[in-house]
Amino acid sequence: MFKFCSVLASSVLGFHLLLTAVEAEGEDCPRFATAKILGNVEDRSLTEASGLVVSRKNPGVLWTHNDSGNAPWLYALAEDGSTRGIYLPTPSANVDWEDIAIGPGPTPGQDYLYVGDIGDNRRKRPSIIVYRLPEPPIPTALGPEPFSLPGTVALRLEYPDGERHNAETLLVDPDNGDLYILTKNKSTGVSGLYRAPFPQNESEVSQLERVATITFSGGRSERPATGGDISADGQTILVRTYTRGYLWTRSAGATIASTLKTPGCSVPLAIERQGESVALTTDGQNYFTLSEGSLEPIYFYERVETAPLLRPMGPRPHYAQRTIASQEP
Repeated sequence: MFKFCSVLASSVLGFHLLLTAVEAEGEDCPRFATAKILGNVEDRSLTEASGLVVSRKNPGVLWTHNDSGNAPWLYALAEDGSTRGIYLPTPSANVDWEDIAIGPGPTPGQDYLYVGDIGDNRRKRPSIIVYRLPEPPIPTALGPEPFSLPGTVALRLEYPDGERHNAETLLVDPDNGDLYILTKNKSTGVSGLYRAPFPQNESEVSQLERVATITFSGGRSERPATGGDISADGQTILVRTYTRGYLWTRSAGATIASTLKTPGCSVPLAIERQGESVALTTDGQNYFTLSEGSLEPIYFYERVETAPLLRPMGPRPHYAQRTIASQEP
């Protein structure tokens, strides 16, 4: 069964697909102001930022990292792009870090950073790793760097039936600590959503469970899922591709999988060099993006209108609609 959602609003083509849809730019979808540049990354070693998350322990701080071929460092950035600190999770290695998330873990009341070493462009890795570490406090002044963060735990995961996938989206359910990985597919836009339930095994490789399939349509820049985030209260989920953003509101009692099987609203993204990362503010109302590249800007998207997320709509003239479809796994 397929469910469809519009992700483009206006078009000069003057026609539309005749289907029951949800209008991504409709009255009941949240609206955001034009992206605002808060500043530019000042550290020249941060050239391939592929993940982004808002700190919950340190106000005004964003966590990010480089992807494959770079040092296994976590960068703590102020929202204006200035560096607040650089950290080395120990032990760890950067095979292909693609996303970072924050959420609960084994100690109640402690927020943990989760670093997704989940990239596999050539689909050769028999298993992948998510590194988990308690979120550290940020010092008031910079010192010798990088700061070592001992006690990092490597959660080793494998896809079912020997499958191998490239993935760039890592989510952590704040309600129960379950991990979710959304795969990336440039060719078809068909992304698998996989779950590693809490508590994750710290000593053996755990098999992921496929819980949903989401198909992103459009051109090559619109199809591949490159990053995502969940708000601290678990009610807002945001997933991006290179050029499109999609936002879902999670109902009480709904799972991450059941929410992503429903249509989501289109939200704006700035034109970026190679945008892969996105981070919701703690309250889920606004979000940030950061692109790969040197001295890239940090964009902020502020919600200017709050309304119920989805509204079924009928055909409208003067609108062409592209679709994003969700189907059961």
